[in-house]
Amino acid sequence: MIAEMARRYTHAEGCTVYVCNERKDTLEFAVIQNDTIDVDLNGDGNISEWTSIPLYHQDGSENHSNASAHCALTGQTVNIVDVYDEKGFDFNGTRAFDTLSHYRSQSMLLIPMTDHEDEVIGVLQLLNARKGISRKVCSFPQEDIPVVSGLASQAAVAVSNARLVQGMENLLKSFVQCIAAAIDEKSPYTAGHIQRVAMLTELLVQEINQAKEGPFADTHFTRDQIDEINMAAWMHDVGKIATPEYIVDKATKLETIFDRIELLRLRIELIKKEREIELLKRGGSGQDEEGPSD
Repeated sequence: MIAEMARRYTHAEGCTVYVCNERKDTLEFAVIQNDTIDVDLNGDGNISEWTSIPLYHQDGSENHSNASAHCALTGQTVNIVDVYDEKGFDFNGTRAFDTLSHYRSQSMLLIPMTDHEDEVIGVLQLLNARKGISRKVCSFPQEDIPVVSGLASQAAVAVSNARLVQGMENLLKSFVQCIAAAIDEKSPYTAGHIQRVAMLTELLVQEINQAKEGPFADTHFTRDQIDEINMAAWMHDVGKIATPEYIVDKATKLETIFDRIELLRLRIELIKKEREIELLKRGGSGQDEEGPSD
């Protein structure tokens, strides 16, 4: 939405949002919009096909030959009148894209996206501003830069919030998996049970989503539903964390603090002894009044 607002305000044909990866050594495509060639990619699977931009060369030096990388490294705005006439940066990638898409990139405005700690976490790139009745491509005016910079800051806040939420979700998943591992370690007889349940559950969900016929042909789980099912699988035995080990550690179905099969054997032996004593008291004949002994 921020990328679209920036395009509308500056009358730009296209907008690209780059986001720094976790290692902060690469700019990755997050949003690609262009009305002229009908491109609108927003974090879906197809956007991963676009080659990311390294911020550093293999020798560790900063990559200032790329305009987007230079903007991210320096935190400075870059305003280019015509990328084909620009000598300070390498636009071979842009020219190759133009050749494949039959497009003509010209004016370009790059704004660094800074978060609340004034750290650059991405770049907002606008392409081909069109002004006036003729809608001719022209350079981006300087008076547009403060407003676009504000939008870039809003984009940085949105990215930071999304990363914070994702980090909290990852922390919760790690915490639940640690609990599951602790439960599995309580008994060698049930070790790995929760992990296997989670793995099998994930496989079942995948098979259901891929089903084209049968009872599950009309059933499809969304990404959020899959995450909920996965979390339920990891937590299905969470109560065992407070369950006594003599209950969890069941090598046999009758086992508790001790193996109850021995208790049954003892009771049978006692019954046999009581029967023998009873028979001896009656005369030791081996038979009772009603007939032969069992």
